[in-house]
Amino acid sequence: LVAAGAVASPAAAPAPAARRSAARWLGPLLAAGGCAAAIALFVLRPAPGVTFSTQASQRRTITLADGSQVQLNARTSLTSTETHGERHVQLSGGEAYFIVAKNPARPFIVDTPSGSVQVTGTIFDVASNSTELNVTVVEGSVKVRPKVGGAPAPAGVDLKAQDQFTGAGVNHLSPAALEDSLAWRDGF
Repeated sequence: LVAAGAVASPAAAPAPAARRSAARWLGPLLAAGGCAAAIALFVLRPAPGVTFSTQASQRRTITLADGSQVQLNARTSLTSTETHGERHVQLSGGEAYFIVAKNPARPFIVDTPSGSVQVTGTIFDVASNSTELNVTVVEGSVKVRPKVGGAPAPAGVDLKAQDQFTGAGVNHLSPAALEDSLAWRDGF
């Protein structure tokens, strides 16, 4: 019905149909964009950290999401996070023995208050508190970056099997000395 004096425009009639057609595609398009943004945020952000700790006279063995195994000594606190490019463990204090799953594309980094240790797959021990960092390598190799004046040392120290890093420097341990330094794992 056309009101008196009004002229029907042939171009005006298809406009509601075109809007309905666009509306049918706009909703799913916006939903797909929202899903893509949510997935990108989930994939690109680091996973929330998982914290493990032990009390006095307690030891604990855990398996991390990447398959690495960690044995915690008494009074140890460790938080594990993973990104697509790296595997991170924050050792707030205490001592931990690591058997790291080999993955050259994703370095495994242990951060401590007194420095960091980076590996791609090896077996080693880290003892740390707010001022000291001790690292003992059982198998493979690691790069230790102790903090100097509150900042990580620019050039790290490379260690290989049976090497031990302490504040006094690097020592190569005999098999007996290596076993003694890790005796805590057997309750000694």
